[in-house]
Amino acid sequence: MSVDPIPSLSTSAKRKKGKIFLRQEALVIHGGKIARIMVLRGSACTGDCEACGFCEAGRPLYADAYNAARAEEGQKVVVETATNVVMTSAVLVYLLPLVGFLTVYFLAQAVGAENTVSVICALIGWAAAFAGAKVYNKKRADKPACTIVDVMDTEEQE
Repeated sequence: MSVDPIPSLSTSAKRKKGKIFLRQEALVIHGGKIARIMVLRGSACTGDCEACGFCEAGRPLYADAYNAARAEEGQKVVVETATNVVMTSAVLVYLLPLVGFLTVYFLAQAVGAENTVSVICALIGWAAAFAGAKVYNKKRADKPACTIVDVMDTEEQE
């Protein structure tokens, strides 16, 4: 039985201990206590992303994961990520820079700055918020955000 090198996209949600976890299929690239995995990016559209390339669906995403299931290199696995981790990341990447931009813009307007100066200050606020998100990401870089919870196949792969 041959196995596709890149797992098919399969995402679901599961509730455990009051938290909701996203479940995805992945492929283990390197085993160990913290494994390197490859998952396909999800898509918010109908799946025709290869045509437009906007959301990069189909491109693999590499990540580290706690290897609770003791998966080995080459095995397909099920990976869980807490939704609060996903939402925190989305807020940091999308919302925080927008809030920084708008806050600094309106503060500059409130102190009587001209529109051009307000926009320049707002761009600085956006950059500062984005830099803050990047610093937070670097602090979390050594802590995997997901856990391998199950090995999908245990047969020898060809």
